[in-house]
Amino acid sequence: MSWGNPKNNSERILKGVFSPLGAFYGFGNLLHRLSYSWGINRKNKMSVPVISVGNITVGGTGKTPVVISIAQYFIAQGIKTAIISRGYKRPSNEGVVVVGNGRSNFQDVSVSGDEPMLIAQSVPEAVVLSSPDRVSACKKAISEFGCKLIILDDAFQHYKLERDIDIVLIDYNDDLVNDSLLPAGRLREPLSQLKRATHVVITKLPEAPDQKKLVELRSLITEYAPLAGISTCRIIPKQWRNVSSTGNECLPITALRGRETLAFCGIARPNSFKSLLNDLGLTVIAQRYFSDHHWYQKGDFANLRAMLKESEADFFVTTAKDGVKLRHLDLDVPVYALDLETVWPEGMPRMDIGSKSPNSTSQSSGEKSKSTK
Repeated sequence: MSWGNPKNNSERILKGVFSPLGAFYGFGNLLHRLSYSWGINRKNKMSVPVISVGNITVGGTGKTPVVISIAQYFIAQGIKTAIISRGYKRPSNEGVVVVGNGRSNFQDVSVSGDEPMLIAQSVPEAVVLSSPDRVSACKKAISEFGCKLIILDDAFQHYKLERDIDIVLIDYNDDLVNDSLLPAGRLREPLSQLKRATHVVITKLPEAPDQKKLVELRSLITEYAPLAGISTCRIIPKQWRNVSSTGNECLPITALRGRETLAFCGIARPNSFKSLLNDLGLTVIAQRYFSDHHWYQKGDFANLRAMLKESEADFFVTTAKDGVKLRHLDLDVPVYALDLETVWPEGMPRMDIGSKSPNSTSQSSGEKSKSTK
């Protein structure tokens, strides 16, 4: 199903079936928000600036590379930065996990979760903590590591923590006007809740965007979030990295062009990965999609190896998020993970973190910047 934006009659029927559940979901979300507005539940305020990077839709907006990009920017200003992630679907039930301590020492991925590990490896100078109790994680980052800035990964709906800057990401490719609340669509909240955002970033901007579509999207954002700053970013391929036991080399992005490959991944929107591979000139002759945040076992690779042999593909390719979960499998067949980088055509959002930080800073909206993942 084209989740949220049905393309045919059968998909429209399914959306109609799930829509009443969306009403219940929306009502539950409303009560949860009001419980904080009315003081039934308490909001927690930290002693250092807090930046949230989140979504109003479910997954797939490029949140991880944007978090990495923002963290790299502030670290370059000399601000000791912590990144707090929920560690969604991690196998471990440990409380607050120190994924990376800011000195290139990393926790095991099965304890940390896949996205926190990818972030920690991409920004080794950052303190990265993983926990569903993000209040405790923030306090730990401040008291034990002396962090002066907190970046919350995927926290737009985490009302328990007050934040100084609320960044919401919107995928350029999404049709928000015709989308619906979960489970009939991808929306976590009604579009009206964009009013809480201080910044909205349109992600996955193509090299040559449709200007009419971009104007309409900006207009839609302004309608629901009139006070929010609006930025755009492109998330583009950087390099291939071998994540199997056959080596750890990195290859230029053009190195695999024209080769036949078997692609696999466990992400929210796998079709976008296949489209990207096609754009890079790879010939995907076989593919296997797993559920989002899938944890790979040896049995998975027994099946994948059989597919590789049958298809006569040259090697495997996967995403960076999947790649961090493969080292323990001791694979003797090349698996290349695609590293990405974030480019800000108009500059990053202006983020003045104010007097709470000794090194308060902002970036000119006209400055172009790039950050890697």
